[in-house]
Amino acid sequence: MSISSITWLLPMFGIIAGIVALVINLNKRKQQPPGGYPPPGYGPPPGYGPPPGYPPQGYSPQGYPPQPGQQPYPMPPQGMPQQPGYPPPYAPAPHVSPPPAPQPPGYHPQPQDQFVTAANGYQLLLPQFAPGQQAIISIAVVAQGKVCFRAMPNGTGVFGGGLDIISGRRQPTEDVLTSVRRILAEETGGWTGRPLATVGNAQWDLGSGMENEVCYAVLLDIAPSSPLPSVGMTTWAARADLGTLRDLGTRAPVACGFAENALSAAGV
Repeated sequence: MSISSITWLLPMFGIIAGIVALVINLNKRKQQPPGGYPPPGYGPPPGYGPPPGYPPQGYSPQGYPPQPGQQPYPMPPQGMPQQPGYPPPYAPAPHVSPPPAPQPPGYHPQPQDQFVTAANGYQLLLPQFAPGQQAIISIAVVAQGKVCFRAMPNGTGVFGGGLDIISGRRQPTEDVLTSVRRILAEETGGWTGRPLATVGNAQWDLGSGMENEVCYAVLLDIAPSSPLPSVGMTTWAARADLGTLRDLGTRAPVACGFAENALSAAGV
């Protein structure tokens, strides 16, 4: 080969080598997106890392190993932590009692005079009396669906003669419950019972000024199958019998009205 031929081929080899180098460089650029990161969703190519001198950011993008000397950035906690004392404990609405009824001047109620647990389980408020106030306590005794009446001879009893329920005078310094128990025991020879309700009231002038009468329905302490007790001239009247008793004395209509209310309080 002549020297002129070699001189002509050397530039050709240089051009071919430059073209090959350019093609290789273009292929490398196609494998890397702008910025040096692969497209989202794809891991880095083998041996790929951030450019030299790239400052650490405190975390590694998904798919990249952490840089030497740095820890992967932990995910922040999701949601707010529960604060102490929240939520507040449930507290029911406070119970507000109704205001007490006005009492006469100088009255000082006693603890045992505030309420009574009736035979049906309810606590019944009792009428209050001033310590020196005159009062008549009447008791409609209920047993086996009937009310106890007494036939009083003329001139006896609080209201004189005629048909009446159990009645007696309250002592000036005595609480209401004590009066009910004492009068019931004294007038019957020892009967006991439990108040059901207050079933009536009235005012009377029996010769010494106006007096207040309060009537209580009392459930007699007696077994359901036991015979009804009797003291003196005693009769037991059902609701259907009351219409025939109202004309047996001046006191009878009031006593029959109290008895009718007492039967209703007993559920009869």
